[in-house]
Amino acid sequence: MSYVPLPLYPVCLQKASYNYRFPEGGLNDGQRILISGVVQDKASSFAIQYMNGNTAGTAVTARVEVRLKTSGDSDVGESVACSSRRNGRWSEEMVSASPFSFQQKKTFSLEIRRIHSRFFEVWIGGHLIGELENEFDDCSDSLHIDGDVIVSKIQRL
Repeated sequence: MSYVPLPLYPVCLQKASYNYRFPEGGLNDGQRILISGVVQDKASSFAIQYMNGNTAGTAVTARVEVRLKTSGDSDVGESVACSSRRNGRWSEEMVSASPFSFQQKKTFSLEIRRIHSRFFEVWIGGHLIGELENEFDDCSDSLHIDGDVIVSKIQRL
């Protein structure tokens, strides 16, 4: 199990961007990545990509994009889109309404679980959001997170 403590940053209106490479490599069957964070004020979206390497244009095993309502409501949720990218082409997005209510300045948790070599699951707030087929070799070892979110913890379990 590895734990990556990240500094907490003051809430701001600028979009955040985080890159992290797991030194021990990608997930094995039954392992998961837990990401905790806080949705920023006036948030519109954020995305988490589990991918091969830290550079743009690489293969993306799992992309999770949380799309938020932009009204003045304190409950800013919600739809979640899941997809992957191979050879420069995105798979068809699986879009679903989020069963978890994202609230500004409130902590959320998101998990990417490797069920077995062919499938990953995406969980938000303890709810299964979707399942993605793993079309790649066991080479994904990095996270890229960007958008209207402050990341407080990344943990490999």
